[in-house]
Amino acid sequence: MAAKEETGCPSGFYYVYLLNTFDAKTYKTGGYGKLPWYTGPKRYGTPIPPFPSDLFLVTENTKYEYDIRSGSSYFYVLSEKFASIISEYKTNFIQISPVKYIDKNGDGVLGKSYFVGRTKPLKKEEVFDLHASKFVNESNYDFELLKIKNEFNFDLFDTRYTAPIQFSLIISEKMKAHLEREGIKGVDFLDLDLLKLNKDQSTSNEKPTYDPI
Repeated sequence: MAAKEETGCPSGFYYVYLLNTFDAKTYKTGGYGKLPWYTGPKRYGTPIPPFPSDLFLVTENTKYEYDIRSGSSYFYVLSEKFASIISEYKTNFIQISPVKYIDKNGDGVLGKSYFVGRTKPLKKEEVFDLHASKFVNESNYDFELLKIKNEFNFDLFDTRYTAPIQFSLIISEKMKAHLEREGIKGVDFLDLDLLKLNKDQSTSNEKPTYDPI
């Protein structure tokens, strides 16, 4: 899956703030970057804890329309429709929680319901056929061609913990067909067998061959 730019649905850098409290004057400067779903387990010092019961998702553009976007390296923002669909499939999402979707003044955005989700880290040895795949170099970290193990049976998963910038969410043909039937917005589907990854996809100072979700 790749981010697709549509009217009201930008690709590239996506700006929202996921907070456990909200103050209109300080939400940008109040240290939100120290929250565990922004820092990640290494900087936070412990595994990322479950989302709390009360969460605020602050958007500065209430006209945005999307079904799935990455909010940081450690959480996704999901529309109600997307969250409902993936609940029918095997995925590596371990928690999906509702949020209060508000604008920068703290007012609820009418007609839009969103959730946030986090995934369980997957080891590359669990997912990929390392003999059939091709690596960019001898580090065996960045892939050029990717092959998934035949016995791996998830319908949706991410690999951000093994190649943080190179990959996006990966889905099965079955789920792809379902998402297309439902008219999921802001997403392109790229055939993994035809997608050639390269070093540009794993370096932040080069334009990638696609925009990950």
